[in-house]
Amino acid sequence: MGTVLGCIAAFIFIVITFKFGRKWWRRHKRRRIAIPYMGAHSTPIFTGSEKIPALRQNLLRKVVWDEAVFERLIEFERTRLPNAPLHTLLESAIERWERDNR
Repeated sequence: MGTVLGCIAAFIFIVITFKFGRKWWRRHKRRRIAIPYMGAHSTPIFTGSEKIPALRQNLLRKVVWDEAVFERLIEFERTRLPNAPLHTLLESAIERWERDNR
């Protein structure tokens, strides 16, 4: 009796793991970003153009890698700030997304 229940529990665990585990892992897999090393006790200093890949990745992660939503958020910020550089638009879109999704 105990062996049968153990086999059933193992089967259910395997089915749940394969059904939900892979999707969860793909969504939450960490992507590494190169951060310039500035010394033992100093913090990295980014200019606007160096921050763009990290900001883009941050916003894409927040919208679950949906490029259409990403573009829509950037275009909305561009209507608010027409002459702003891209890194400012990205920062503004991230702040707005975080404020709206608290």
